[in-house]
Amino acid sequence: RGLIGDARVLFLDEPTTGMDPLAAREFRRLVMELKGEGRTILLTTHDMVEAELVCDRVSLIDRGRILATETPRSLGTLISRFQRIDVEGAPAGLPAELEALSGVASVSSQLDGTARIEVNEEGAMAEVLRHLVEAGVTSVRTSLPSLEEVYVRVIGERGLEI
Repeated sequence: RGLIGDARVLFLDEPTTGMDPLAAREFRRLVMELKGEGRTILLTTHDMVEAELVCDRVSLIDRGRILATETPRSLGTLISRFQRIDVEGAPAGLPAELEALSGVASVSSQLDGTARIEVNEEGAMAEVLRHLVEAGVTSVRTSLPSLEEVYVRVIGERGLEI
């Protein structure tokens, strides 16, 4: 903090590279504190988790070209129109039952009773959740693609137009 002074704009280039996890966590806490003070922070990082945790907006840059600039959450919608539901405690027959529902794009299940359901229609989410409750599923969480998944899809598939 002593090195930062009263600068209103900070440029941070891979600031947590080489830091142990505790030091990186403390640094991210400091960045959040500085944001709270109204400072502008431009951060370059290859750590997508770090970007999701501290950035209000993220730009994906490839070969000097900005491909997209959005909130971390909004970037997930660029590559997927699906809403994801991750569940634990899914009975054996539930995935097949869910796949038959209108608006369910895919269901992937594991032997340990976990499953991921991708829903691509507005009204389908309520119907899927009703089935999950009736089946006695013990844990349900919704999510969008992570920033890492977005990066891999956008940068890894250089032809993807945004």
